[in-house]
Amino acid sequence: LAQVACYGVWRGREHVLVAHPDIDAERARSLVLGLLETQVPGGRTVPDHVELSWSQAASLLDALGVPVAVGEVVTSVDGAAAAANRLGFPVALKALGARLRGRSEAGGVALDLQTEGDLRRSYARIQMSMGKAFDIALVQKMADAGVEAVITVEPDPVFGRVVSVGLGGILADHIGPRRKRALPLSAADAVELVHESTLGAVLRERGLDMRAVVDTVVRIAAGIDALPEIRLLRCNPVLVSTTGAAVLGVRGEIALASEALLPSRRL
Repeated sequence: LAQVACYGVWRGREHVLVAHPDIDAERARSLVLGLLETQVPGGRTVPDHVELSWSQAASLLDALGVPVAVGEVVTSVDGAAAAANRLGFPVALKALGARLRGRSEAGGVALDLQTEGDLRRSYARIQMSMGKAFDIALVQKMADAGVEAVITVEPDPVFGRVVSVGLGGILADHIGPRRKRALPLSAADAVELVHESTLGAVLRERGLDMRAVVDTVVRIAAGIDALPEIRLLRCNPVLVSTTGAAVLGVRGEIALASEALLPSRRL
């Protein structure tokens, strides 16, 4: 009954679904459907889901107009050094060979590397720590200081896909409850979602760019609402500064569109 009451309140609001002219919906759809066709040629049985590489997930965000921190994927220490010199120091080095969860705890991240020597030593350390799991890495330009946020879209058995927002980083799943909303997300929903979260309180306290976070949430929600093939998208961390927000880490999963993942509320 509580859920029915909440739905009635939601339906009674004035909703404006934001249409960003710079969201390239066709490029996003082509990317997702192309990856599914590659994984399931000729319509053979589809796996439960297909996990996106960092580059694929970053390309999807780019199509939605979501800023992603500049970086290059490498497979060797010499490749990492070359990428760092192209990007300019300081840089971060992040293992991509293992699942992102637990990467920091496994010693798979090195931050604020000031020189090529620093990078080479960190690459060797991560290789020793992670062994064969360290077969691919991301070299990323160090971002400005700010607060780490997490923005996630994931399936819910009752409500379809839901958007959640909260404080991010390696302890994102342990820092208080995250605010959630089911798709579709209106402009009012996005503002309320961010402002009423623990993240919103910290952004207000520090005078950081909350409007950029709201815009990022709206873009991700609008893009994913139009693409039922996207099963999960987790942006963590999203670094929020005084001048914007940029995604530093992202993973995603896609699958053939399923009625089970369609949102259960409609305007």
